[in-house]
Amino acid sequence: MTAVTDRPKPSVRELIRHRGYWRWSAATQAYRLPSMMAPLAFVLAASQQRGSLALGGLLVTVYTIAPSVAAPLAGRLYDRIGVARWAPRMLTVAAIGLVVLGAAFSLGAPGPALVVIAGLVAAATSGLGGCTRTLLSECVPRRLLPAALSLDSSVIELTIVGAPLIVAATAVPGPVYPIYAMALISMVSAILLRRSSAAEPVREPDEAATASVRSRKLWTNRRFLFWLLVAGAFGQTLGTLEIGALPVAEDLGGGTGLAAIFLVILGVASGVSGVLYAFLANRLRTSQIVRAGVLLAAMATAGFALGFTDTTWGVIACFVLIGLCTAPLNTVVSYSVENDIDPSRRTEAFSSIGTTNSIGYALPGIVLATASLPVMLQSTAVLAATALLLAPVLYRTGAAEGPPAGTPPDESHTDGRAEPADPAEPAEPAALLPPGAPDAASGSVPSAK
Repeated sequence: MTAVTDRPKPSVRELIRHRGYWRWSAATQAYRLPSMMAPLAFVLAASQQRGSLALGGLLVTVYTIAPSVAAPLAGRLYDRIGVARWAPRMLTVAAIGLVVLGAAFSLGAPGPALVVIAGLVAAATSGLGGCTRTLLSECVPRRLLPAALSLDSSVIELTIVGAPLIVAATAVPGPVYPIYAMALISMVSAILLRRSSAAEPVREPDEAATASVRSRKLWTNRRFLFWLLVAGAFGQTLGTLEIGALPVAEDLGGGTGLAAIFLVILGVASGVSGVLYAFLANRLRTSQIVRAGVLLAAMATAGFALGFTDTTWGVIACFVLIGLCTAPLNTVVSYSVENDIDPSRRTEAFSSIGTTNSIGYALPGIVLATASLPVMLQSTAVLAATALLLAPVLYRTGAAEGPPAGTPPDESHTDGRAEPADPAEPAEPAALLPPGAPDAASGSVPSAK
């Protein structure tokens, strides 16, 4: 009992002083930037170099869909071969591929060749989103994960804003230079993610027992299936807002300016809620499933109400409410998935969550293309309602949970080391610890966001 009570309580201040977390954050934002730059960069290069918007759209489609489709399989492969070793290598491959793509544009390569190159580069990045989330669990103590995930949900808003600005700045010398900038940023991410020092990690006996009772099967783990549904509903709600912002603004008599205001409000609300939840995550006594239910219900209600709102202030209220729920729900999903799955399948699980989120995000566009704006807005709650209705079936009868929901397990260390995921598997050297750290650690690695 003494060992437990003497352990420090998690705090945001401790996380802010954690050098390994900020190194991970910088590497992760650098990984995310190229994919956020790609739509504008590819359309710019295709339209100004080739005079073809269609080619730009095709490049964006291939670059976006290919990694999402292959992510679960790639994540499973990373779990087997080692995230800390192979994630930086594949980022390097992607950086080289982007250089080749930029050179192909400059040399006048035919459109099909450009599409093939873009597809190969995208394939190289498959599963890397799950890898970065996995490496976070290697880089910070588990008790700091809720705060770390919540802060990351706020920081990503800066990345979203910064991506088009970088494209605009690097396009001054020529329309292909943003693609070279994407390559450079990918290489920076690879350098930051490379494996540093490693030492045999310390494993708490109680955590080893906890890990041993988690289901080793991922796709028959009902709790994991529940979080997949939540991730899909989360993506559907955000997709509805971002796809529907312009048509909603036009219905109100505005235009692109008003739509941009709506999206800025959404981003600011999300960023603020991420910072606030970082302080509250470990203080709230409600379980993760209750938090998810409340947040998801609030988002779905606001999205559904958007279809019946005919005033600007009503729309703004809906965007604010959904934005305030975004970062906390993203944190709850990511943290809960790690608690409910076998640690040796973390990268596969996180990659699958990302893929499901992308599918949910794309659904509103399909509905808008085949039906109407009101139908798209009013169907926002479909996946959310499905997840909430199935929660008693999927969550209560699922695999045994790790630590009690809402209470991150304690750890005996405070210097940034993390335990290995599974005592049955040898530990893999951890990445992202600050160089020269006295006790680097690792694990088999476990993000939304």
